[in-house]
Amino acid sequence: MVQDIRAYTLQILYKEINNSIHEKFGTDWGFTPQKVCEMNGRNLIIEGQLNQEKGNGEQVIKKIRVDFSRSETSKYKVVEVNEL
Repeated sequence: MVQDIRAYTLQILYKEINNSIHEKFGTDWGFTPQKVCEMNGRNLIIEGQLNQEKGNGEQVIKKIRVDFSRSETSKYKVVEVNEL
């Protein structure tokens, strides 16, 4: 089974992505990655969509970008999260 790079990246960096979204936007958001880009083997950018369903059935959608930087120990750390 071949996995999509977006799903694979989300599995590996789930904790970092989830924690950064929680800090910036609060809880109860679902994240769907749409674009993954690595630059120079040290920086990683993940763009995607945040979804939240309100109690009245209203859907809130935000497009975000999560920037990562890789440390010397090969771990990625969130540098910033921005709404696009």
